[in-house]
Amino acid sequence: MKHFPNRSSGHSPFFRFLPLFLILLLLTAGCSIRPVKQTDPSETAQSTAPSETEFVVDPEEDDAFLSYCDSLFEEMVTANTINLHYTLADPSAYGISDYEVTLGSWDPSASDQDYADLKTALEELQEFDRNVLSYDSRLMYDLLEDYLSVTLDAKNCALYAEPLTTTSGDHTTLPILLAEYTFYSEQDVEDYILLIQDMKRYFATIEAYEREKADAGLFMSDAMADTVISQCEDFLADPDNNFLMITLEDRLNALPGLTDARKEDYTARVRNAVEQYAFPAYESLIAALTALKETADNPEVDETGICSLPLGKEYYRYLLKSGVGTDRTPEELMDLLEEDLNRQLVKISMLYSSDVEKDMNDTSGCPEDPEEILRDLQEKSRADFPSVDGTSYTVKYVPEALEESTSPAFYLTPPMDQSDDNVIYINNKYYDPSDIYSTLAHEGYPGHLLQSVSFNRSCSIPLRQMFSCSGYVEGWATYVEMQSFLWEEQYQSATRKVLSANQEATLCLYGMMDIGINYEGWSREDTAEFVEQYFGIDDDSVVDEIFETMIGEPANYLNYIVGCLEWQNLREEQEDARGSDFSALEFHTRALELGPCPFYILRSYIN
Repeated sequence: MKHFPNRSSGHSPFFRFLPLFLILLLLTAGCSIRPVKQTDPSETAQSTAPSETEFVVDPEEDDAFLSYCDSLFEEMVTANTINLHYTLADPSAYGISDYEVTLGSWDPSASDQDYADLKTALEELQEFDRNVLSYDSRLMYDLLEDYLSVTLDAKNCALYAEPLTTTSGDHTTLPILLAEYTFYSEQDVEDYILLIQDMKRYFATIEAYEREKADAGLFMSDAMADTVISQCEDFLADPDNNFLMITLEDRLNALPGLTDARKEDYTARVRNAVEQYAFPAYESLIAALTALKETADNPEVDETGICSLPLGKEYYRYLLKSGVGTDRTPEELMDLLEEDLNRQLVKISMLYSSDVEKDMNDTSGCPEDPEEILRDLQEKSRADFPSVDGTSYTVKYVPEALEESTSPAFYLTPPMDQSDDNVIYINNKYYDPSDIYSTLAHEGYPGHLLQSVSFNRSCSIPLRQMFSCSGYVEGWATYVEMQSFLWEEQYQSATRKVLSANQEATLCLYGMMDIGINYEGWSREDTAEFVEQYFGIDDDSVVDEIFETMIGEPANYLNYIVGCLEWQNLREEQEDARGSDFSALEFHTRALELGPCPFYILRSYIN
């Protein structure tokens, strides 16, 4: 799983449609903020566009469009200080020096104005002549137009987004982002203290939003509320050794020229902020969710997926396009998953043997040192994937207090102007020597780390950095994870293929359950039959856990498996089109340079 900075709006609730790292604040055009050393986009377009494609570019129109993009970038990145800090290590190089320190807001009161602003932004965008823009500018234009159109189409689903998902909700992600908040200067420390102090206000806006959801009959299930409350209690479990305080000393020590007296002063101020603002924020959220759980009247959400809600199917289709980045229908995706599942099951049945079973169960030869594994992955991926030599990374471990509510592993994206410093987190609670190799391929090489750094090095328009697509990102990491099984030398060849096929088949099953529960309306009984048929498990507690996971974050599993299958299909299309001229290295390099975007846009540009 890839963790992104909290890119939420400073005030606009229409941004609730997307995960916090996808949010885009769209305002009018203004001055240019590209740094002096930035590559000129028109030059990049000439070098990256296919040789057979020629553009007649109007430099004046292209410059005007890039200035428009720069103004959007500045408005978006300064709307939330977490955004700003995790996007730019040195904002001044981009002309940004004056900004409000804020975590943003889930203000439930300004929806109509927000959509009016979106409509105005789309009209302003379409005033540009796309046909005379440079190559990179055309891609930026298409992404903007797609984002605005898709979001406007989902206007009626404004209360369906959920900031408190159990896997990537604000209550679990924010502490990690704050704990990893690098101090490049003393101003960063001052901003950090203000951000902690803003937690109480920010969580209050989430509480207000959840109350509005409850009033509309859209509040989360009881089981999900219990999980979120438990996760908040984990944050408060050991006040004297809170996560935010544990990481503070190392970050202060890394700040050059900071005296011991200043370190002590900052430590005292941070501790006070945590005690006076962060702890009360979580305590208040616990109380609010407990009260809403007792009073919210929406029994359907406890027994079915979001399709039981008035606009549930419409919202699910929106998630497929805006998040997964696919224009396939849920019905088409179910067929796609079932077809791939059968393909993987046939592969397993042909390869499986007693020797393979014995080999799979013998983990004595599995490498366990993450640093060693990452070096091995980096070397083995060189032949088919672009090199990002010069990149550094640090492997860290999730603090014990957050193990229960944190993914087994995740990659934390670095600032775009310091993308060679990367962090991968491992959760010891879920550490398993038998799958750490593929996990680090997913998070590191040639997964999230390689994808992120490759795009950062080629990206010429700052605003592009703020556009992500979960299906592209998680699908890429899953796509390369499947390949990494074939590199695990401790297993024989047949075992590697079985492991890869088994992982893909398992993800297909989870993807099918996601669609079945959230779009087709499977009950718990339907889910239990499916689990018993394919997993051979007859355990109500397992079924309940799966069911709650699916309704807690609809379409999340599709980011991984549908994204992976889209990548596989895209590669197959390129192989068929190019024949003997196909190069995996060229394909991967080209796709990563284009960067995160919906697959229906990626396909048109890579072709």
